[in-house]
Amino acid sequence: MYGTWIWMNTLRMTWEQLQRYPRHKHNPELHAVSFTCLLAHQCAPTSEEIDQIQSFEGSKSELGEAEQFVLEMSTIPRIKQRLDCISVKQNFSIAPISNTIDSLQVAIESSQSSQILKAVMELILALGNFLNHGGPRGNAPGFKLSSIMQTTNTRMSTSKLTLLHHIAQTLAQRLGDDMPNRLWEELRGLSDAAKVNLTTLSAEANKLNKNVLTILNEVEIVEKANADDPFIHAMKPGGLEAKTAVADLMKKLDTAKSEWTKFLALYGEDTNAQPEDVLQPLAQFARHCKTALAEIKEEQKRADEAAAKQKQKAIVSAMKGAPKGKGLMDGIAQGMKDGDLFRNKPKTATNSLNAPSAGRGRGRGGLLLAGAAGRGRGKAPTLSLKSLSGSLKK
Repeated sequence: MYGTWIWMNTLRMTWEQLQRYPRHKHNPELHAVSFTCLLAHQCAPTSEEIDQIQSFEGSKSELGEAEQFVLEMSTIPRIKQRLDCISVKQNFSIAPISNTIDSLQVAIESSQSSQILKAVMELILALGNFLNHGGPRGNAPGFKLSSIMQTTNTRMSTSKLTLLHHIAQTLAQRLGDDMPNRLWEELRGLSDAAKVNLTTLSAEANKLNKNVLTILNEVEIVEKANADDPFIHAMKPGGLEAKTAVADLMKKLDTAKSEWTKFLALYGEDTNAQPEDVLQPLAQFARHCKTALAEIKEEQKRADEAAAKQKQKAIVSAMKGAPKGKGLMDGIAQGMKDGDLFRNKPKTATNSLNAPSAGRGRGRGGLLLAGAAGRGRGKAPTLSLKSLSGSLKK
């Protein structure tokens, strides 16, 4: 009795309001969460409590609210069974199972129709046969879809990139950088279907069917005892409607199972494989493709930066190894000083000052100008001291 009293105090409701529910009279004041306590039989009277209350010979008004509630409950036949039925009705819903079946059927259809997925599988098969050429696994006619994530286990020797990165990069070059997004869009329903276990789903559907039969069986028992019992009118219509809904759900589930069996046969999977075993790796692959492209771009960026740094180091190293004061103007001034500037030079260039002429003429004691190359068979122009001095003054 004490437990019942505590529970009633938490509800802050009178026993007259509470007694309507076991008889299934509408009571909007009773919160669903609070009523869950009653449905769990925590407050349903035990046989000992009923015997104790019924043995009371005093006035009903002398009883406390908890005792009055237990007394009222004891007058309702098959109270626990009725509470079970009310609980089933309040919690009955086929939507979660139906939506899960829809996701699975959509995922099956989209996987079979996806053109990008076909390109992915063709490329993986070609790469696999190339890598396994000459071995027992070479020249394979196909591979299991559930093994698609093994592409992340094959790494390149020169970098951290995997076979998946190569596949993503190749497909992006063929189909565009938006290939991962398009693949995910084509694989509709895959995210939810990747969590499906048909065995668990069947168990949930069977439980729904069992609960509906529990309601209808109880209605039949009550109907035989009292055809005017309010419980019958409150539960029977809903029970019959639920029975039809569950029957349709079971047919829908059977259809999904049949489609899944065909899907497994198409991709050479084990006949007992669950959607979560096959579609979850596929969903992971689709997500990883997007990540792989980003990682490839980042790897290329780092490689370009490293090449630029290496080039810069080479330039600095070359400048440090060159003699001091040997720039262009310094070279000209030194040539004037020692007379080398006016001596005949071979046509083969040794520095930027004596670039070879593309023409067939011979230079005569002067510096060939690169801009004057290839203008017929005339004499190659020479650089006079006067013109050079003028240039230096400028």
